[in-house]
Amino acid sequence: MNIHIVRDNLVKTIAGKEELLRDYRCLREPSAVRDYLEINIDELKRILADVEVCCEQAIEASWALNPERMGQ
Repeated sequence: MNIHIVRDNLVKTIAGKEELLRDYRCLREPSAVRDYLEINIDELKRILADVEVCCEQAIEASWALNPERMGQ
């Protein structure tokens, strides 16, 4: 497992929760589940932003750790 797999899994998790939220938005009455999903999705998106930064750092670090990839 690496940070890119974590990112991909997080993206899939967010997509699944957004799909579930679409179903709950059809309800007219207040829904605690809908409110929870909205909060949870927002939190996951903030985490995803941090993970994407880590992915970029991992790519940069891989070049520094493997200079032969740069033709040196």
